[in-house]
Amino acid sequence: MSRWRELTRAILKSTFQSTEEETATIQTLWESARPRIIDAFPDSSTHYDSFRRVIQDLEADDLLERRERGMYAATAALLQPRIWIEKTALDNRPARQSGKFAYGKALWSPQTAANGARIYETMQYAAVGDVVIHLRQDDRTFAGVSKVASELITSFTPPDGTQWTEDVAARGGYLRWLDAFTTIEPPLPVDAVFKNPENQPLLDQIAAEDIKVVYSKNYNLNQGAYLTYCPDDLASLVAVADAPLADALIQRGIDSERLQIPTIDNSPTIEENNMYTLPSGIFDELYFPPDGVVTATGLRTQIEAALSSGKHILLTGPPGTGKTVIAEAVAAALVAQTSEFDGAQLITATADWSTFDTVGGYVPATETDTLEFTPGQVLRCFQQGGRPQNQLLIIDEINRSDIDKSFGQLFTVLSGQDVTLPFTVDGHPVHLRQGTPPERPPTYEYWIPDSWRLFATMNTYDKASLYELSYAFMRRFAFVHIPAPTVDASTAASLVQEFADVWDIPVRSEVRSAVADLWAVLNGEGSTRAIGPALIEDLLRTVDTSTATPRDALTTAVGQYVIPQLEGLPPDAPERSELAAIELIDRAYLEMIADSQLQY
Repeated sequence: MSRWRELTRAILKSTFQSTEEETATIQTLWESARPRIIDAFPDSSTHYDSFRRVIQDLEADDLLERRERGMYAATAALLQPRIWIEKTALDNRPARQSGKFAYGKALWSPQTAANGARIYETMQYAAVGDVVIHLRQDDRTFAGVSKVASELITSFTPPDGTQWTEDVAARGGYLRWLDAFTTIEPPLPVDAVFKNPENQPLLDQIAAEDIKVVYSKNYNLNQGAYLTYCPDDLASLVAVADAPLADALIQRGIDSERLQIPTIDNSPTIEENNMYTLPSGIFDELYFPPDGVVTATGLRTQIEAALSSGKHILLTGPPGTGKTVIAEAVAAALVAQTSEFDGAQLITATADWSTFDTVGGYVPATETDTLEFTPGQVLRCFQQGGRPQNQLLIIDEINRSDIDKSFGQLFTVLSGQDVTLPFTVDGHPVHLRQGTPPERPPTYEYWIPDSWRLFATMNTYDKASLYELSYAFMRRFAFVHIPAPTVDASTAASLVQEFADVWDIPVRSEVRSAVADLWAVLNGEGSTRAIGPALIEDLLRTVDTSTATPRDALTTAVGQYVIPQLEGLPPDAPERSELAAIELIDRAYLEMIADSQLQY
């Protein structure tokens, strides 16, 4: 219902602003809204009923006032301007640098992504008088403020040189003119807002409200977020960080009271029944194709169930599928939701690991000629400076270590039992205990809270070439597989463009075709070397930012990112010859790189 709500709210605001009548009947409002709603929701068979339900919803939120039966008036809350954030790149985009469609003069976008997804539909929700904060993606700064000056224009043809596919261009674009643009000098770095630890509890609370915002759960910029709603709480963080920007918002009609930072509710979400809940937008930083095997909702539900059942999480899948990003996002969400956790740490396993690295061992004391026990990386999750703590742990590429050799007594800990280690502190054996620790436990006791969880990642291609996981270890984990998309040659180009739209990367047609051919070779039916979208993003960004020719840039990028993933493929593997045959890739250079880097 949120999409219905946003569009209906924008239509109602425009309706009341464009008429001198103070009130309107439900039928008048419907006739005004009907064309845009039907266009936005062509597959719905209950347009009017849904519209009526949204009217009731807005009335309950004091955005509409019912004067009498069937007669409504707009409240001040509905009529006041909303705030939006435009995130756009200017480099290599002449039309956004100068001319009538330049940055600060207009908002413009396709109506859909390459696959038809309505990822730009927020262009419909803005209204005349709304305020826009401009985020320049090139230098990651909030760099300007303007006002929306026109209703939505849907008969928009993009300027010459804009990299839209034929299908996207055929569907048309969205355009809104802007006015009252001012630059912010110096511009405000986005990290001053999103990477400020003091802001992050409120940022987490905003993101948990199930609205699409410009940042992800890891406080990075969201992919594909061209125009996003900026709640007042988010605007307050931006305004407090930069006085000129705050003044610009106020001068364009934003009440200063809306820019006051609110009190934050830090109530925990992990209850006594040990049920774990994750925010609905936790994986906003990743893009899941609509027809893919894995969806963001399904993945979130799967991880919630595994955590709530007491399991640790092992994320498996081909390289580039976002396993580490997912693990970090889940850990960050748990830390943000409750004071029960003392942060999270990410470490990468190595073949040299032993129990000394994970559990700990004796080292020479600094002030005496004796040996003293020093905890390893896992035990440090439970005690720091003599105080208990509960720090989530992420182990990247876990099967690069010999698990049986490096985890030892931790097998028992992971199954929920107490353990006595073969070390002493102050003459006492070191104990690992399960449960809630006392406020000041002895230095020889490490308490593992029931809520503590270990997250690990494993590339499936490594499973055969590196150390295998023993069954004793595996049964302590819930395995969550993150597959790479299966790529058919007939749809590969549209899939590449779909991801490029989300990543906001301009792609030349010949580069799109070559990368599509590459992905179809590696991820086609029967291939044994599928790669995830992250590697495709690496290819596209490298070519986009390179000053070399597309052929040289793509060939170099394939050597940097793709060839290392083909370790173990024999020289006569069809994938190798098919990659070398792609027209935009230098065959001789690629074969030279493969011969020098790959072992069989």
